[in-house]
Amino acid sequence: MNTNSLPSFRSAAMATAFFLLSVMAYAKDAPAASRDRASDLLASKGVISVMTAKPRGLQPAVRLGLFRNDVMQRLGQPDEKLPDGTLVYDKFIVEDSKAVGSLIVRFSEARVSALTLVTPAIAAKLTESAQGTAVAANQPRR
Repeated sequence: MNTNSLPSFRSAAMATAFFLLSVMAYAKDAPAASRDRASDLLASKGVISVMTAKPRGLQPAVRLGLFRNDVMQRLGQPDEKLPDGTLVYDKFIVEDSKAVGSLIVRFSEARVSALTLVTPAIAAKLTESAQGTAVAANQPRR
């Protein structure tokens, strides 16, 4: 029995090489945005809910349930503090992503209840709305 497996092995090796090259070419030509889920979500929805937010440097991450004082110790002073106690940190960057937005930190009973990354436009509307509500609350009723 004389079998010559060398040509079939070469054929299989060539087919595998062509397959891998085509996959690599597709990945290279695919738009960068499709590989950046956080950036895609922020651009399309304007809002990303997050479980943790890590500041730059060696500080530990901010997470749900953390006390307000610990948040401010880790992230520093917020860019905005809304009347309801919500903290807004502008120009927050998602790690390993091109997504940049404002981190919104909401509290319930002095503990973090929600962490959300929003676009600057949504953050501006949130701030304007909160300031308008605060002004209306200080107006005397007629």
